[in-house]
Amino acid sequence: MLNACRLGLVLIPASIAIGLIIFYIVKSDQNIDEEWKTESNVRRDTRAGSIEMGEDDTVVRLNREFEKYFATTDSLTEEQWKNALPTPMERIQMSLDERQYCVIHEKLDPKSGKFPRYWGYVVIRASSNATRPYLHHSAAHFQTDGDVCAQAAALFERTGSRTLVVAGASRFAVQGNLTSPCQPPNALADAAHNNETMFHLMNVAISEAMSAHPPSYRNVFIQWHGMANTSCPASDIYASAGARSTNFIYQDPEAPVNKIVRAVNRVSGSDLAKTPAMDSNCRLQATTNVFGRFLNGVTADQNITGDFVHIEQKQEARDDWEMWTQALEQAFAIIPL
Repeated sequence: MLNACRLGLVLIPASIAIGLIIFYIVKSDQNIDEEWKTESNVRRDTRAGSIEMGEDDTVVRLNREFEKYFATTDSLTEEQWKNALPTPMERIQMSLDERQYCVIHEKLDPKSGKFPRYWGYVVIRASSNATRPYLHHSAAHFQTDGDVCAQAAALFERTGSRTLVVAGASRFAVQGNLTSPCQPPNALADAAHNNETMFHLMNVAISEAMSAHPPSYRNVFIQWHGMANTSCPASDIYASAGARSTNFIYQDPEAPVNKIVRAVNRVSGSDLAKTPAMDSNCRLQATTNVFGRFLNGVTADQNITGDFVHIEQKQEARDDWEMWTQALEQAFAIIPL
């Protein structure tokens, strides 16, 4: 039996709670508490490639384990994908619970060795433990964007952020080159361009929960992506607010996207990061990202809020977790607990 979950904010579709495993992480001198290892059956997994993991990166190890059970490229039929999507009832029934720091994920299917509905996972840190409770991280593109899921997990943990949402399927998981009914010609399982996924539902639910209890600070939702080294020749890091290069948001020095770009360039000592206003030739501006459009109240271009930040990175940049940690710490102040 899992112990009762205590967390600051849990958003669980009530009708599917029976199919979820919820547990909490307690730090110990060994980084992973014995209760985590035995109760949740999550093994220590220290695979990190060439990326150096810090002693506090327990959520990264968790991510490494979960990725084993995600839906990989060309692993699903269209019927399997459609049957796995949240139902209308699951989209409506949400419950809030004011307790502690939790991980929410599906139960594994013992036959397939995968999560049965490819939903990914959510981590929510209690507000009492979050030094930057207004920062929220997500990764939509498992497998195809490099190691961005682990990167998002690391930066969520290292910066004392509030939430982490990771999609549980490759954008090309569905066989047959099928496209999203929401935004063709994007792939059917592309969580950044399909508003029917649990990834999108959880991001929206977190945003709405934060709006229902307005804090004294501005919430910022960062979505991490990886781009090919041949993309956008003038930019190693391309950060946008989900708006085109001419949008007024890039002239606001306090906009989160501009604060991030300045901090990255300051920490790196170079001109690594750019916004669409600085590099208008790059087309990776996230203007069609479904969660970005939700936060921005699009379609009207003047509605851009700046709360959404979409970050594309080439491999060297996305592997430099320490640079990103320092940049986010400089860009966003700690709120005293």
